[in-house]
Amino acid sequence: MGVYRGVKVITYSLILLIILQVTLAVSVHASYKLDESIEVYLMPNDASKAINRIVELIDGANTYVYVAAYMIESSDIAQALVRAHGRGVDVKIVSDLENVEGSQINYLRSKGIAIHLDNRPEDYMHNKFIVIDDRIVITGSANFNDRSFRSYNNDLVIIHSSGIAKKYREEFLELYNGLFGGGEPTTEHIIDVNGVKVEVYFSPDDRVVNRIVELINSANKSIYFAFFVFTHEDIANALIRATRRGVIVLGVIEEQSIQGISDTRKIYDQLLANDVGVKPDINPDLMHCKLLIIDNKTVVTGSFNPTYHAERKNDENLIIIHNSEIAKHYAEWFLKTIYPGTIHLYIKVVDVSGKPVEDALVTITNIDRDVSISGSTNAEGVWEKLFPTWKPGERVRIFVSYGFPSPSTNTTEMRLRNGLNKIVIIVSPSYQHIVILIAIVVVAITVPIVVKLFKKKQRTT
Repeated sequence: MGVYRGVKVITYSLILLIILQVTLAVSVHASYKLDESIEVYLMPNDASKAINRIVELIDGANTYVYVAAYMIESSDIAQALVRAHGRGVDVKIVSDLENVEGSQINYLRSKGIAIHLDNRPEDYMHNKFIVIDDRIVITGSANFNDRSFRSYNNDLVIIHSSGIAKKYREEFLELYNGLFGGGEPTTEHIIDVNGVKVEVYFSPDDRVVNRIVELINSANKSIYFAFFVFTHEDIANALIRATRRGVIVLGVIEEQSIQGISDTRKIYDQLLANDVGVKPDINPDLMHCKLLIIDNKTVVTGSFNPTYHAERKNDENLIIIHNSEIAKHYAEWFLKTIYPGTIHLYIKVVDVSGKPVEDALVTITNIDRDVSISGSTNAEGVWEKLFPTWKPGERVRIFVSYGFPSPSTNTTEMRLRNGLNKIVIIVSPSYQHIVILIAIVVVAITVPIVVKLFKKKQRTT
């Protein structure tokens, strides 16, 4: 019976391990949805899902669809807007004159859709957002053209919130009424979205750079950034200060911007000279993100490149999501796709039932470098760390110990891969200490008896 039970436990453990590993491996490549509130799509992996989802939401509109888009070239999105207009939905568009040629603007206008263009010669209506029915906002770094989804690195966030939609609707109507490059500042930036704190900012109306610097200054462990263009020295200096106080700062800047824009090159060289882990992107097309991830807890995204022009002249939007699940999803994508080559170890320790094990001792030994580092799992059973100097292909030994006085242990060896290395380790309960306690009790009982018998024998002799 004991052997059968042991085989059963081992079998269930192996099945659980396989399920957890498959689930974790797939999550890096899949779009993400937090309850019914926030959806995240990361390009180009999620390109088709993202386009189809935008079309689905426009097709489901009942009252209005307001689009503020630097460019609209996607025929799928354009046709969805025409269908909405045809069934009586109020469809309005704000775009930039610079991108009319080759876009869907003239087609949409020919179908009777109201369009207002920003015709400023050097400043841009650079937003990329859609508001639907006072309940949905679609935003992120992706322009509404096929290459932004299918070739570039971009992100798209869909938020189901009347509070967020109200803010974006107000901003849209300012733009539609011709208030480009200005408008009323946002009075309340923080909105609760089903328990998730979300902040909304628009430039040049709001003090966007100040808020970004505050977030960087608040970082304790890690900052990841991915910027298409980067010229703002206040943000660069904040990243340098973070590096100096021990925060791991990893970032990517679009290579074409580094090579083609002197101010971006200056920032890039400045960051390198101050030991910030910055490098050019590796996408053969474009890395178009405007992304910050703080401590795997906070995500900053939208249309806002960290430039003086975006801060002072362009019409931009910035959204800040305070949620560790969403931040970790972005971080996995960043380390795997945007910034590959930095080793990220993520170890989850669970018991045989799948329950996370807190305070398990984890020791990582790089066999090829003969160095070790230790730490304890958190309440979620997770221990994770970045190793910027370790290389793919190096061998590591992972030793997990849990329990006292006779701990359960598990030792695993693996070769490191680029980016994220995730592993789930199962620790089985140890019964050694029970055996020891029983032995102590037996000894404690038997020794006095033996001593007593020995003394009695001596007296009789």
